[in-house]
Amino acid sequence: MSLISYDIKITSTGQITIPQKIRTELDLKTGGYLRAEIVDRKIVLTPI
Repeated sequence: MSLISYDIKITSTGQITIPQKIRTELDLKTGGYLRAEIVDRKIVLTPI
Protein backbone atom coordinates (compact mmCIF):
# COMPACT_ATOMS: atom_id res chain seq x y z
CA MET A 1 0.00 0.00 0.00
CA SER A 2 1.32 3.45 -0.86
CA LEU A 3 1.49 6.36 1.56
CA ILE A 4 -1.59 8.59 1.56
CA SER A 5 -1.22 11.70 3.71
CA TYR A 6 -3.61 14.55 4.52
CA ASP A 7 -3.68 17.43 6.98
CA ILE A 8 -7.03 17.20 8.80
CA LYS A 9 -8.69 19.92 10.88
CA ILE A 10 -10.19 19.10 14.28
CA THR A 11 -13.57 20.82 14.85
CA SER A 12 -14.53 22.63 18.04
CA THR A 13 -16.39 19.46 19.11
CA GLY A 14 -13.30 17.26 18.53
CA GLN A 15 -14.52 15.69 15.30
CA ILE A 16 -12.44 14.97 12.21
CA THR A 17 -13.43 14.01 8.67
CA ILE A 18 -11.60 11.11 7.06
CA PRO A 19 -10.95 12.12 3.43
CA GLN A 20 -12.93 10.29 0.74
CA LYS A 21 -9.81 8.79 -0.88
CA ILE A 22 -8.86 7.14 2.43
CA ARG A 23 -12.44 5.93 3.05
CA THR A 24 -12.50 4.41 -0.44
CA GLU A 25 -9.04 2.83 -0.13
CA LEU A 26 -10.02 1.15 3.16
CA ASP A 27 -13.64 0.42 2.13
CA LEU A 28 -15.00 2.38 5.12
CA LYS A 29 -18.78 2.66 5.10
CA THR A 30 -21.20 5.03 6.84
CA GLY A 31 -22.12 3.55 10.21
CA GLY A 32 -18.95 1.45 10.39
CA TYR A 33 -16.62 1.45 13.39
CA LEU A 34 -12.97 2.29 13.94
CA ARG A 35 -10.84 1.48 16.98
CA ALA A 36 -8.79 4.49 18.16
CA GLU A 37 -5.50 3.82 19.94
CA ILE A 38 -2.55 5.94 21.01
CA VAL A 39 0.73 4.31 19.94
CA ASP A 40 4.01 6.16 20.50
CA ARG A 41 2.12 9.48 20.81
CA LYS A 42 0.31 8.86 17.49
CA ILE A 43 -3.39 8.27 16.94
CA VAL A 44 -3.96 4.97 15.13
CA LEU A 45 -7.42 4.29 13.66
CA THR A 46 -8.15 0.68 12.71
CA PRO A 47 -11.34 -0.54 11.01
CA ILE A 48 -13.16 -3.15 13.11
